[in-house]
Amino acid sequence: MALLIPCSLDRFAFSDDELVYYPKTQSWHSSSLCIWAQDQIQLPGKISVATAYERLSSFFINTLGVSRPNLRMHILYLKEKAVENPNKGEIVQEMLNICAFKPAPELLEELSACKCLPVKLLSGSIDWQDRSGEFAIIDRREYGELFTGKVNLLEFSLEEVHSLTSFLVGLGLKGQYTSELADETTTVRGGLVSERLTSNLRKRAYAICR
Repeated sequence: MALLIPCSLDRFAFSDDELVYYPKTQSWHSSSLCIWAQDQIQLPGKISVATAYERLSSFFINTLGVSRPNLRMHILYLKEKAVENPNKGEIVQEMLNICAFKPAPELLEELSACKCLPVKLLSGSIDWQDRSGEFAIIDRREYGELFTGKVNLLEFSLEEVHSLTSFLVGLGLKGQYTSELADETTTVRGGLVSERLTSNLRKRAYAICR
């Protein structure tokens, strides 16, 4: 029998397998079409019911068989969202959802051709590219100031890059981090050699490293 709420049933039409009532749209759905996730997690063809029934997790999961979202679902959703008119906010959220599963790199191979990476070109326009694109990833604030406007850059904030590290590295993009691409050199002008200071520095360094 259906899961009922206090209301007049003549307002609704549902079949015997539509056991879940979704208050947001006032509609009934099969448990197989529902997922136990918060409203902000919306997967294609699925209804997220955790927000509406947050205190009934055991009933929905164990009794009705409502499944939790899995890595495979999020990967497919990311691919779908990247096909036409990608929305950066939705793309980032889905990447964060994927990061929550701490996926091994081989599990992300399916995304190798997915154009889910917004790249800011030298012209200032945004081009959605896959992992084979030519762009750098700013992972240190000082490099952002140095490289902005000089090379193609992944259009993620420093905070987003740090939050998405497992995703970006899993896609094989570690070599495109500016900290990996840049070589830092230090030069001194007008310096003088001081045997006394050199000796003191060596003694302190030895003491620290013991």
